Amino acid sequence: MSLKHFLSYYFIINLKFMRNYYILVLGLAISPLISTAQNQAEVKVRYFEEDFVFGGSFQNVSANGRFAVGCSREFTGNSFMWDRETDEIKVLEGSFENQAWATSVADDGTVAGCFLDENTLDNDGFPSMIPGTWKDGVWTALPRKATIVPRGNGMDGDANYISPDGSIVAGYLIQDNFKYIPAIWKNGVLQEYTGSTLHGQGGFLYSVSDNAEVWAGKAEHEEGAVSPAVWLNGGELIRVDGETFDLDSDDYFYYGVTRSISPNGRYAGGYFDPFGAYGEKPFIWTQENGREYIAEGGMVSVVTDTGDAYGATGYMGSAFIYKNKEYQSLSQYMSDNYGYNGSMIENVLGVSKDESLIGGWSVYATGMGAVMQPVLLTIDSADGIRSVGDEELTMRVEGDILYIGESSSERYDQIAIYDAVGALIGIHSIEMKQISLPGRGVYVVSVSGNGAKYNKRIVVR
Repeated sequence: MSLKHFLSYYFIINLKFMRNYYILVLGLAISPLISTAQNQAEVKVRYFEEDFVFGGSFQNVSANGRFAVGCSREFTGNSFMWDRETDEIKVLEGSFENQAWATSVADDGTVAGCFLDENTLDNDGFPSMIPGTWKDGVWTALPRKATIVPRGNGMDGDANYISPDGSIVAGYLIQDNFKYIPAIWKNGVLQEYTGSTLHGQGGFLYSVSDNAEVWAGKAEHEEGAVSPAVWLNGGELIRVDGETFDLDSDDYFYYGVTRSISPNGRYAGGYFDPFGAYGEKPFIWTQENGREYIAEGGMVSVVTDTGDAYGATGYMGSAFIYKNKEYQSLSQYMSDNYGYNGSMIENVLGVSKDESLIGGWSVYATGMGAVMQPVLLTIDSADGIRSVGDEELTMRVEGDILYIGESSSERYDQIAIYDAVGALIGIHSIEMKQISLPGRGVYVVSVSGNGAKYNKRIVVR
């Protein structure tokens, strides 16, 4: 293969990938949640049409199911956040001209991403798009290597993940030699990368486990082929596929990405394309069993603590769910488990821990062609997720303990706890004043008796 042939082919691969990622990307799937009877939960799909979200997508949702964040990189340049408690969506202000790329959100609403910073200028004197976090209207820059002058044009790095408690941020940064390296910030402090040697343009992180010990992303070979990658123990590189590449062979310049690490760090999911520009294959990887391709074509976008996955059959393909080792279309799964046959989110980029909130995008036809449109899918319990009833009965959550206060009413005799999709977790006597909950997530506390009922939605962070 000649150098000219290589450069031309490599350029086409990367051009196609960037176009797909921003306009047609990740024909990802969504998959709802724990299977329940059809009358146990209500499924809603909502399309957002505000001017500032045009051409954008929800990039991720918080683990506790309260927030969804996204951006419109190619059109408005704005980032936005939706709050489940208020059902409102707003622009993330605080950056220069409100230009920012929000990619992930913690349980308290802290956002990770990139923002245009008028105090960080590139060689031409223009504001640079740099990694940072957002909270309450203020963007804060994440530390970078001080000796590196920003290159601008969004080429200085990215923050793609924030942990549920907001203490860990992950992404990548540019170095002096124009190589990218994985970046982990703990409590706002950049950790030195001491992992495996990187080649080509380097290594890029898109997701990490909650304890930041297992990382997901991509890693190049010196010649330019790109492997889906997992890093263990803070830096030991494992190429999920494309372990080697020989420039003198007739091999294609392949491309692959590990898009998701389960919060517990046990599972990884992504795709590998042996041809570099078409023919993606979805995989799930574990340290114990290695890589397993779960379908002939497509890609995995989200993988859970139980090894279930959400993906799609291709960039513009149909959504699938891989649950309990069973692969099926998302539409069929939603119909079978929830009796839902309406419009559907087409591409999933984020799923809450209890799987009651799913965010991503669908294709929207405009005069200029097909663009992305932000979409959310929610699954609420049959009783409704909103609070109704006796406000005298107080409740509070500390850690994973629910505390029930005293009430002047004698109407109630039991307390039922449901998860956000309507599955019953437990029933307790009204005399119980402290109830242990399974962990982070959204719950419905239903207090009832003598024909009266009081539902309250609570969030465990």
